[in-house]
Order: sequence, then structure tokens, then C-alpha cells
Amino acid sequence: LRRILPMICAAGIRTSSQFAPFEPSSIVQVIFSRTLSYSATFLFHMIPAITETTTRLPPGAPLAASADAAALQAASAVLFIAFLIGATLQVIRLRAKGS
Repeated sequence: LRRILPMICAAGIRTSSQFAPFEPSSIVQVIFSRTLSYSATFLFHMIPAITETTTRLPPGAPLAASADAAALQAASAVLFIAFLIGATLQVIRLRAKGS
């Protein structure tokens, strides 16, 4: 929001229909922020999904005894590392497309 609001305000004040020198960089920052936000949302949905699934299934003998189980903490760490790798690759790919 801190990056989007100034860009919108500057677009409303602008008198010409051409991009000002700062606007393309603002647009790129918004694209990066949006991409990383979508990826983080996916991560934040996967952690509870894995926790709930492993603590409830199969009925009667769940895979993990509780949400604090070491296996679940390891799974969360693996998901976070996968997020970091994926987010880095996304930014690298977006920068390559931009240049």
C-alpha cells in the first residue's frame, strides 16, 4: 500500500499522458510485491493444511500426535525454504523479463 498509493496520487497529478521517470520502477515494485504476496499467501495456506491433515488423518491414528510434533515443524521449515527459493526464482524471472 505504501508503494501503490504514491503511484496512484502521482498519476492523478500528472499533466501529460506519458510516463514520468519514476513510474516504471513503481510499477515493477508493485508487480514484485504482488507476486511475493501471492506466493506468501500460498505458503500461509499450506502450513495449516498440512498441520490439520496430519493431526486428524487417518482417523484413530493420526500421523502427528499434535501440532507441536517435530515432523510438522520440519515440514513447516521445508515449506518456508521452498517459499524462499520459489520467491527468489520468481523475482529473477521477472527481472529477466523486464530487461
